[in-house]
Amino acid sequence: MSLKFLFRLLISVGVLAAILVRADMGALGSYLGKVSGSYVPGILGLGIGQVLLTSMRWHLMLRAVGVRLPRRVTLEANVLSILGNSLLVNVVGGMMVRVGMLRVHGVPSGKVVSTSLLERLQVAAVLLVMTIGGVFWFHADLRLAVSSDDFRRIAALALVAVPLAALVFYGTNEVIRQQFRRVADYLRNVVHDLRAMVLDYRSLAGALGYTVASQLCIIGMAVLIGRAIGLPMSPVDLAMVLPLVALLSSLPVSLSGFGVREFSLVLILPMFGVPGEAALALGLLIGLFALSSALLSQLAVSLLRSARDGAG
Repeated sequence: MSLKFLFRLLISVGVLAAILVRADMGALGSYLGKVSGSYVPGILGLGIGQVLLTSMRWHLMLRAVGVRLPRRVTLEANVLSILGNSLLVNVVGGMMVRVGMLRVHGVPSGKVVSTSLLERLQVAAVLLVMTIGGVFWFHADLRLAVSSDDFRRIAALALVAVPLAALVFYGTNEVIRQQFRRVADYLRNVVHDLRAMVLDYRSLAGALGYTVASQLCIIGMAVLIGRAIGLPMSPVDLAMVLPLVALLSSLPVSLSGFGVREFSLVLILPMFGVPGEAALALGLLIGLFALSSALLSQLAVSLLRSARDGAG
C-alpha cells in the first residue's frame, strides 16, 4: 500500500468523519431513505451513459494520435480505469490500469499516459468554463478586485519562494532529477500528442462534445438524486453549482472525490437554504451511484466478453 493511497484514504475518511460527527444522523438517514426505486433506473442509466461517453472520447483521442484499436478494447480498458479511479489512487490508479491493459496490444505507455493527461486537461477546462458560467448565473455583476496589500505581498513572496525552493530541491536530490527527466519525457509526448489532437479538428471537436455530454450526464444524475431525496433547491441552480463541486472533487487529494465532494456540498448548498444533512446525503449518493454505474458497466463488459468467447 503506497503512501499516496494512505494519504488520500486518510483525507477521505477524516473529512467524512468530521462531517458525520456534526451531522444529525436521524435526518441524514431520512434523506438517504427517500431514494425510491422509480428514480434508480434513470440515475444508473445516466451513470452508465457517462461511462460509455468517456470510453468513446478516449477511443477518439487514441485514434487522433495514431493508435488504432477495436472499440471493445478501449471500452474494457476505460471501464476498468474508472474502477481504478474509484478504488485505487484516483486518476493515477486508472491511468496505470489503462497502461497495463493496452500494453498487451502493443500500445506504448507514452501514448496512453499522454491521452489520459489530455483527457484530464480537457475535463478540467470544461468544468472551469461551466463553473465560471455558474458564478455569473448567480452573480452577474461579479468583479475580481485585489485590494489587500498583505495579499499582494504573500503572492509576490510565493512567486519567488516556491520556484527557488523547487530549484534548490531539484539541484540537491538525484532521485528528484531522475523523476523530473522521466516526467519531462512524458511532457514531450503530451505536447506532441496535443499538437496532433489540435490539428485534427474533427477529433478535437468530437472529444469536447463527448466531454460536455459526459459532464451533463453527471449533472443529470445529481439533479435526479436531488429530486429523489426532496432537495429544497431548484434543479437549474443545483446544475449551476455542481461543476464547481466536480472540479474540486477531481483534485488528487482523496479517493474518488469522497470527502472533498461532501465537504464542498455541505459548505455551498446551505447558502441556498439546503440543510447540511441533505447536502451530505446528496454527496454520498452521487459517489455511490457513480461507483455502482462503473461496476454495472464492468459486469456488462464481462458478460459481453464471455458471450463473444463462447461464440468463438
